[in-house]
Amino acid sequence: MESYGQAGKVAEEVFSAFRTVLAFNAQNSEQTRYASKLKGITKYAVRKALIYGFYLGLLFTITYWTTALGLLSGAWLINAGKHATLNIGKIVVDHVKKSTRQFKLSTELSVSENAVTLTPGYPIKVTFDNVSFSYPSREEKSVLNNVSFTIHAGKTVALVGSSGSGKSTCVQLLLRFYELTNGQIKINDRNIAEFDIYDYNQAIGVVSQEPILFATSIHENIHFGKKNATQDDVIEASKQAHAHDFIMKLPQGYDTIVGERGVKLSGGQRQRIALARALIRKPNLLILDEATSALDSSSEKIVQQALERASKGRTTIIIAHRLSTIRNADWIVVMQDGAVIEQGSHDDLMAANHIYCGLFKNYQGENLNVQSSEVVNMQESEDFSSETIRDQELNSIRTEENDENEILFDKEETEPMIDEAFNECTVSAQMHKLYIFTSIMFALGIAVVIFTVIA
Repeated sequence: MESYGQAGKVAEEVFSAFRTVLAFNAQNSEQTRYASKLKGITKYAVRKALIYGFYLGLLFTITYWTTALGLLSGAWLINAGKHATLNIGKIVVDHVKKSTRQFKLSTELSVSENAVTLTPGYPIKVTFDNVSFSYPSREEKSVLNNVSFTIHAGKTVALVGSSGSGKSTCVQLLLRFYELTNGQIKINDRNIAEFDIYDYNQAIGVVSQEPILFATSIHENIHFGKKNATQDDVIEASKQAHAHDFIMKLPQGYDTIVGERGVKLSGGQRQRIALARALIRKPNLLILDEATSALDSSSEKIVQQALERASKGRTTIIIAHRLSTIRNADWIVVMQDGAVIEQGSHDDLMAANHIYCGLFKNYQGENLNVQSSEVVNMQESEDFSSETIRDQELNSIRTEENDENEILFDKEETEPMIDEAFNECTVSAQMHKLYIFTSIMFALGIAVVIFTVIA
């Protein structure tokens, strides 16, 4: 530091008398004087750079060498028959998946100490009181305008209307995905903002048009609806959803892996599992959002029976384009352009001969044409459906035989790549290639140390 101070004084003197230095052509002499003050600093800086370069290179060297040792030890274990290639990959992925569970969100919704709770299993009363809403990204456009209707406890209400009429928005507000712009939504005559958010979400079961199933067992997918559920709870919910019988016919029963997004099951089977997942929590409110719109007629009948059974004695909201699914609803709310146009029972709305009556008659006309074509091809469709189900079950059996590796790998894409990589040569040739690669890694580690020290 003293050398830096002396060199700084020289520089300050030169710049303060810069014209004088130029006048006497003393640039070289002053430069030499400045450099002489830095000789001690240069030795110290070089020594410091050497130490820093050595430790930096050593860090990279340790990384290269540990990688090489890991590859060698893994190869020796595989050749000794102690581990299989896919098993090692499975172990790695399993540990990564388990480690991620240790991380939790640091920010959580605040819950009031005086928040209201709901008793599980008891039907609730839902009231929309002059609700208006605009999405945050489009505040200038109102999606709902003074929407008002009441769903009495234990009753089924259907929301009907064309796309963009506001049906799904009502459900999103009821699920508290957004805050209201104006008005109130009440549960048992109390504002939904007064309820504990976690308890409130637990009281609602949702079955959507495209049910999301996870690439695990049927049991785990249903159990997802209630973390502390028992095996008996899972079976009871499956029976309520008309899913128990077909599950027991599968090769592994409740332990059957459904595949990514449930691809190993038919649409009707996926929907019934989703319904069981919603029912296992014994919801106070059941929301059926286009639950049968993506199904064929035969699957729709089965799922519709399960939905009607699940809705009995439970407050239920149905959103549907197929008006046949809401004909038996206790109350029907017809929406258009974000407003309630009319509401009442099916018979009352048909007698009024207004929008709902026109929608229902149009649906009947379209449905008649569909049914006439279905009658001609019904036997072919049934044969095709049964063959499809059998094929799915056979595929399930084949994929299950591989120690459930499909959970972690795409069998059709990954296994050929692995086979090609590990079977393209003999064991001795594989080890020879590995020795060459690890030797390069060891040499690279040494080279990095030398390079960083020189640099």
